[in-house]
Parts: sequence; structure tokens; C-alpha cells
Amino acid sequence: MVAKRQKYDDYDDHAEAENTKKRVRLTFDVAPDLRRRIKLAAINNNLTLNEYLGQVLDEVVPVEEDIMQTQHQERTVTRKTLDKVNEISQRILKERNGKPFENTTEMIRQMREERARYLMGEE
Repeated sequence: MVAKRQKYDDYDDHAEAENTKKRVRLTFDVAPDLRRRIKLAAINNNLTLNEYLGQVLDEVVPVEEDIMQTQHQERTVTRKTLDKVNEISQRILKERNGKPFENTTEMIRQMREERARYLMGEE
């Protein structure tokens, strides 16, 4: 689905929220079958296509405060998260008989140099 947002006025989002009569156009492409289903659903609910889609989106899309709270929670590293990472690290070390993974930085650098030489025709 391709979406494009077009504003019909120069106000910012806060001004738009304050004045509910201001609208923005949201254009997106859908498969023909989906478009027919949406139209039928709108007709069955005695709504225009715009009214129906507005209702559906309003029900499905969370309010901004909930979205922001979820984003904040996802970024927060808790003690529980750190303990889980440590537990996994210890399990990996145990499975590898105490041998940590090699530092791959030098290995990657060498491979890049080899590839560059190959591409330049030096090898």
C-alpha cells in the first residue's frame, strides 16, 4: 500500500487538532477487490466511503498518547532486560565451554581489503 499525505492548509498539527473542521487528505492505493469490499461495507452501514474509512481508522489507530507511551516503554532498558541479556550471555559462554566469540572487527577489515584488491584486479 502506498500512502501520501497532502495538507490543504498551512497550520501545524496542533492547530488542526484544535479546529476539528480542518481536514487533511490521505491518499493510498489498494487492490480492486479490497476497494469493492470497503465500498460494500460502507453501503451496508449507510455511510459514505470517507465516513466509513474514518470510523474504521478511528477504531483501529491508537490515540497519540498511547503511541507515545508505547514508544517510550520500548526504549526503556529495565533491570529485567539487563538480567535477561546477562543470562543469555552466560548461557552462550557455557555452551562454548567458556570461550568467548572472537572479535570480528579485524577479520571484517581484512575481508574488505581482500575484496577491494579483487575488485581492483590486484588478485
